[in-house]
Amino acid sequence: MTRPSAPKSLLHLGCGHRPLPASFDRNEWREIRCDSDSSVKPDLLANLLDLQPLADASVDAVFAHHQLQLLPQHQVQPALAEWLRVLRPGGVAWVVVPDIQALGDRIAAGDLDATLYRSPSGPITALDMLWGHRAALANGQAARAHRTGFSAATLQQELFQAGFSAVRVDRHGPLFEIVAAASRLAAMPVVVPTPAPDLATVLAPSPAPSPAVTAAAEAAAASALFEQGRAAQAAGRWTDAQALYQQALHLQPSLWPARFELGVACYGQGRLVDAISHVRQALHLEPRFARAHSALGTFLGMLGQHADALPCLQRAAQLEPKNPENHYNLGKACSELNALSAAEDAYRQALRFNPQHALAQLNLGKVLNEQGQTQEGLRLYRRAAPHLDEPALMSSLPMLLNFVDGVTDAEVFEAHRAYDQRFAQPLAASLPPHHPAGETAPQLRRLRVAYLSRDLRQHSVRYFLLPILQYHDRAAIEVTAYNDNDQEDTVTQQYRSLCDHWVNCHTLDDNTLAQRIRQDGIDVLVDLAGHTNRNRLLVLARKPAPVQITYLGYPATTGLTAVTHRVSDRFIDPTPPYTAQQPQVETSEAPLRR
Repeated sequence: MTRPSAPKSLLHLGCGHRPLPASFDRNEWREIRCDSDSSVKPDLLANLLDLQPLADASVDAVFAHHQLQLLPQHQVQPALAEWLRVLRPGGVAWVVVPDIQALGDRIAAGDLDATLYRSPSGPITALDMLWGHRAALANGQAARAHRTGFSAATLQQELFQAGFSAVRVDRHGPLFEIVAAASRLAAMPVVVPTPAPDLATVLAPSPAPSPAVTAAAEAAAASALFEQGRAAQAAGRWTDAQALYQQALHLQPSLWPARFELGVACYGQGRLVDAISHVRQALHLEPRFARAHSALGTFLGMLGQHADALPCLQRAAQLEPKNPENHYNLGKACSELNALSAAEDAYRQALRFNPQHALAQLNLGKVLNEQGQTQEGLRLYRRAAPHLDEPALMSSLPMLLNFVDGVTDAEVFEAHRAYDQRFAQPLAASLPPHHPAGETAPQLRRLRVAYLSRDLRQHSVRYFLLPILQYHDRAAIEVTAYNDNDQEDTVTQQYRSLCDHWVNCHTLDDNTLAQRIRQDGIDVLVDLAGHTNRNRLLVLARKPAPVQITYLGYPATTGLTAVTHRVSDRFIDPTPPYTAQQPQVETSEAPLRR
């Protein structure tokens, strides 16, 4: 004969004189009645925030019916953490609170006193749900006053933040309630808890049989898959992470953290459009999740949709105003939209909460420089420089020095050379030959001249470059344009008509672009950007062409030893700018035609 198992312990928080719902099988559950009011003669005299008489991991389940809203907002997390503490691994907490979201239409219509439903305590109105049952408060039960409220999304968020690894939330319309089942995750592999009443059963007015697989078990399984997905994501296994998140969402479609991380996994695989779709869905489930607003704004910005990104980043900064990253990201979006004053304000806010934020210092310096405040801009650049190792960012310092009063030519030159030594020269350690064996020698074919620029469009560069292209001897020179911009216009078409080959390269990274130029057999590569914004100097650092020239777009040397010539004239350089002790960078006024 099989010996019956002992009943599982169920902690009934704020029990009062109320019995457990009839759906709890008394043979399965042993109730521990807990209340802070000694007059109800509870088994455990304790409050919602302090269950110290109970040891850690000592109960199988917790049931809290209309208790959490009695606490002020700042005490919600400590209370949930205490409930989680006393739960055994695999245990489940059922939390029932008024559904404030359901009152939206009633409040908007001014319908505050109509009876929504009848409880054992009497009729319940919208005002009773918002502030506490007025009849009970009038009888002196001040502890029954409501001090906070929840929507389904905010209750789910609170439970996740408290450390519950599995959460399922349902809205129970007839009683204007939200019911959540939240589990404490068991050690891996997941141990499915013994079948217990599901959400609908907890609310049922009469006993109902327990389902074979409970909602809590499904939530626990979904949470386990979610945690496995995060581990795969942390290891860079984006495809595995995506599959695990999708399985978790199949079990629990409302698991918004999994929906958000699924978007991140798509981003990790380079699928920005899918990433944006999933993050939007996560925000639909949890509109107060600041990180999702920030991610959505960042992803939209990567697609060049800066105007659409701006409100997302503004919302992230509103939701988490003390997070410096939110202000920094907002500053970048404002900069892209040329809203320099707004960008300055955002960067200063980032530095207010993190004075050591090097990227915010650098970008604020750039914004100030663009507004003519070059001295403060230079000070911020120099403060940030030792903490950054990003070539694209550090290229801004040499450029800024060209425009600051009181900086000597020697200091300007040294900043350019320091950039070369730190970022460019290491890339030239092992370079293949430019013209492999078997290729036609340059003297037996047309000279291949290429121009690399992001300004082959409606830009002042056209006044100088279009005439050069028009007067090239096309019988002697084969012209290639490497267009580093996704924006094209009517001027772009003029450039196209003057080139033998046109390569859109804005999607290629530096190494891939350098390989492409080398494979194209370019003899002379002309860079038109120098150290200006979004330059491709690290393409030139890889020496993809035997002769590399800088021209037009920048008022000084690049400083790169891989760039051996600079096109200038007596107006730009009234006197020779470099001495015999600095021979690596030469000047030439030789024409680019023959």
